[in-house]
Amino acid sequence: MEIILLDKTNEELWNTFCKESDDAWFWHTTYWMDYVTNYRPDFQPQQLSFFVKEDNKFIAICPLILEDHNGGKEFSFSGFGIPVPALAKGLSPKIQKKVQNFIYNYTDQQAQSLGVKKAIFRFSPLAPGFLESELPPANYLTKYGYLDRSFDTQIADISPSIETLKNSVRKGHKYDINKSSRVLDINISYSDSASREMFDLYCEMHRKDAGIYTRSQITYDLMFEWIKLGYAVLLGAKAKETSQFTGFAYFITYKNGIYYASASKKNDLSEVSTAHFILWEAVKWSKERNIKYFEFGWQFYRPTFHYNTSKKECDISEFKRGFGGERIPQIVAEKYYDSELFEKEYRLKIENYKKYLNEKGTEPNENE
Repeated sequence: MEIILLDKTNEELWNTFCKESDDAWFWHTTYWMDYVTNYRPDFQPQQLSFFVKEDNKFIAICPLILEDHNGGKEFSFSGFGIPVPALAKGLSPKIQKKVQNFIYNYTDQQAQSLGVKKAIFRFSPLAPGFLESELPPANYLTKYGYLDRSFDTQIADISPSIETLKNSVRKGHKYDINKSSRVLDINISYSDSASREMFDLYCEMHRKDAGIYTRSQITYDLMFEWIKLGYAVLLGAKAKETSQFTGFAYFITYKNGIYYASASKKNDLSEVSTAHFILWEAVKWSKERNIKYFEFGWQFYRPTFHYNTSKKECDISEFKRGFGGERIPQIVAEKYYDSELFEKEYRLKIENYKKYLNEKGTEPNENE
């Protein structure tokens, strides 16, 4: 086996491999990696992703970005997990393990030579090989010395009838959807119908929600390119009375899945449930395009040892659960190459969780 580094000359081959591999989703593509390397320039990201080649065939890819976090080098994507390697279709279980061994031996060697203190990898729940596997996916990273820090995400199979899907929506959500439908219209920007004007309005509203200009314009430009390429869709809600946009939601679409990526709304329209309306319209749009899986997003119920989640994050999770679906593991694992960094970060986790226990955090609703 040999390593072939990703560069501008083989990006097309990389993205073709992603389309053909059941292990890959949008997070593996160069489109997403371009976004990651521009999202946090203060991390000084360096592209180190690579192909694995054997017998003149590409049999695997491994996204890999080197970042600087306060002077400590990490393999991560903007401080979070790198998508685990994607393997070519048709490899026997024996060859799959051989390739994985080769990849993680190589990343360990790179970590040692580059002075990396930590690596984080994650699985991609919307990848066909994950959701449609015969057995529940296991966190194989633990055998390479990684520590598990997984959590949940919410994914719905939207192939049943629209009536069945509507019945699985929480009662309060259905009321809000029906009420908002009487005063709002939906506008959709996608592929050949991509509207830069509509997208710029979304960006403006998104920035106002954030309070500051949190990231570079190039990241927004990349997001618009994804819409034109058919890898994303933007939905906007307009007030029927004024024809003014009241909110937007942006979704990533790839293969047989769609991911709820971000949303923004006017804060002076609290009486209109814009988010409920747009998300349900997104479900309907996805179903019309024969998309099977809808990922509403990460799920948190209370602070945990690894994730010191806020009440706002837990409330957002509860909102997303109201649209139905099932809890699916978002497998994440981290490996430390530096004992002092491990001690520092785990002591902080201990202190945060100890504080939560002492404050007797609210337990989640048992019906959720």
